Amino acid sequence: MDHLKTIKAPVTRLTLGVNPNVAKYLSWRTFDESWAMVDEGKPVESLPIYRAFKKYYEARPLERRQYEAKLLGIASTDGEDIALEWKRRHIQLYHSIKRDGFDPSKREKPIAARIRGDGAIHLIDGNHTVSILRHLKHRKKVEVEIVEREQGWLNLKQQLYGLYGEKKLYQPTGHPDLDDWKVDRECSDRWNAIRGGVTLNGRRVLDVGSCTGWFSLHASAAGASVVGVEPNPVRVNASNLLVAFHGFKGSNPVFVESTFEDYLSQTGGNFDVCLMLSLLHHYIRRNPQEAWRAVDLLSRRCSKLVLEVGINNLPVEWSPKLILKHSKYKNYKTLLKGKRPMYVFSV
Repeated sequence: MDHLKTIKAPVTRLTLGVNPNVAKYLSWRTFDESWAMVDEGKPVESLPIYRAFKKYYEARPLERRQYEAKLLGIASTDGEDIALEWKRRHIQLYHSIKRDGFDPSKREKPIAARIRGDGAIHLIDGNHTVSILRHLKHRKKVEVEIVEREQGWLNLKQQLYGLYGEKKLYQPTGHPDLDDWKVDRECSDRWNAIRGGVTLNGRRVLDVGSCTGWFSLHASAAGASVVGVEPNPVRVNASNLLVAFHGFKGSNPVFVESTFEDYLSQTGGNFDVCLMLSLLHHYIRRNPQEAWRAVDLLSRRCSKLVLEVGINNLPVEWSPKLILKHSKYKNYKTLLKGKRPMYVFSV
């Protein structure tokens, strides 16, 4: 399996990569506060990034400071002078990008990064440029050269590859290192229908067959508390990595390796909304009675069921009224029409 040499990523999905000795003084917030102070005309010496790099260079051995001085073309090997000269140049870069926009061809070296085992795109070169673009709310994706992929990430890509035997995903992931993979099912049209027809903010949501978590992540972003259940361990692993990659913090959404039947039988509590997308027709094809038992179980634990079903070659004459007949749901409305209609059922 080949890998992209360069990817295009939003600047908000790039993580800060600095020497561990200076990392304790530095964060994206440090940069952001410094660029705001530059806009206010504050002197270089007052900037948080100057103070951070001053501490760093003052603690470096003489050989390192001599190297930096030669690189900058200055005579002094004093850590304070080296930090001051670097920050002056970075301020010039800030004003240039703010005035003229970002032109990657003007960089001497490409923005470079490694992809860590958790999928994070960790900068190796270009921290200051990316921090400026973040501060200026740069909307376009930037090209990043990938110089290394850690083994954990390579393992996950290989496992995902093994699901289909090709570079193919069932759902989009939003990870730039998978942009060259084919996506079997786009999700935006279905998500727009769900968002327009069901209240999610403040609701507890169960995503049945959550795959790599596309709908769970979007529901969480919409204000829901989400549990995704998925029996495939590779997809669960991918989902958990993507939670961190997309900036979700804490325990929302949560992904569990399980069937929804086992999960509901082992846990208490109910859900406000269940998402069962492109799954029920597989139950129907195996055994219609198995399908009706599944929706009956969901109707006892979920107040609303968002159901998408493929209706081709089913062993029964499909109608949403079958759900009403075999569950505690009392009514429904159509969210999407077509070969894979989508409905929302309510108790």
